[in-house]
Amino acid sequence: MTTDINQRWGESVQHDIDDWDENSSARLFERSRIKALADEREMVQKKTFTKWVNSHLARVNCRITDLYTDLRDGRMLLKLLEILSGERLVSSKYF
Repeated sequence: MTTDINQRWGESVQHDIDDWDENSSARLFERSRIKALADEREMVQKKTFTKWVNSHLARVNCRITDLYTDLRDGRMLLKLLEILSGERLVSSKYF
């Protein structure tokens, strides 16, 4: 009778381990899928905002290709702010 209990216990533990492994794999897949979707969303937002910025910069014959690098030094950003505000923000000696 003791052997049956140990045998049942062993099967139960093995079943729990298998379930845990499946859940672990499922969790890893879920996390990787969430990360992929977040990366895709960020890429779409960056592309959309870049197009929006370019639609305004086209008024002064300017264009950006990469949102992060082209706005980094502030020159294009100032041009964009001037276009949006309709005011001159800095003198031309800085450009």
